[in-house]
Amino acid sequence: LPCPPAPSPGNTCVTMTAPPPSPQSPPAVDTENYRSTLPTDTPESTPTDIRILSDAELDAALGAGPVPSPAPPSIDELRERGNALFASGAYPEALEAYTLCVGIDPTRAVHFNNRSACALAAAAERDAAGSGDWAAADILRKGAVADAREAVRIERGRDAKSAFRLARAQMSLRLYADADETLETALATAGLEDHPDLLKLRNAAARKRKGAVPGGEGRGFAGVS
Repeated sequence: LPCPPAPSPGNTCVTMTAPPPSPQSPPAVDTENYRSTLPTDTPESTPTDIRILSDAELDAALGAGPVPSPAPPSIDELRERGNALFASGAYPEALEAYTLCVGIDPTRAVHFNNRSACALAAAAERDAAGSGDWAAADILRKGAVADAREAVRIERGRDAKSAFRLARAQMSLRLYADADETLETALATAGLEDHPDLLKLRNAAARKRKGAVPGGEGRGFAGVS
């Protein structure tokens, strides 16, 4: 406050000042609510030199940044998803997962082996249902043969599981001579000479080739990896 023009002797004039305002944080902005209240940008209601910001521009102005897209599943996650679907009997969905794995990395035999096993299981399910859709089941079996043959090629004939899958797929199409050749080749490979699953399947193929009672293949490498 200003001093009076003529202070009395002995009196002291004190100047009073207002305290500075205390600093405050800016209020938080509810961006979603703000967006919902923006008017529609139309030539009738909006001047030509003013426009409504896009979502990306608004995010940048408010410092939010774009919302990142979710990362796609890894190949191991896809394989595990396929294995879980296979175990639950959801063969079409499992085939899709294994097909994605093959597309991502076609150099690994495990993906072809898994898809081969799944295709055979799907074909067997169609047969058991008695739907009469033999053509669709045979397409699955032929796909199983092609996938297992590719797995054998990748492993250079040194993997018992790939050979077993190929022979079993060939037997599902009644290609017993082909299955016998696949197994004989595998059993002649170093390290696979006395493999019990291959020997059992070879005996079953020989019996079926001679018209014996079906069966005896054994489950062998029945699961997926």
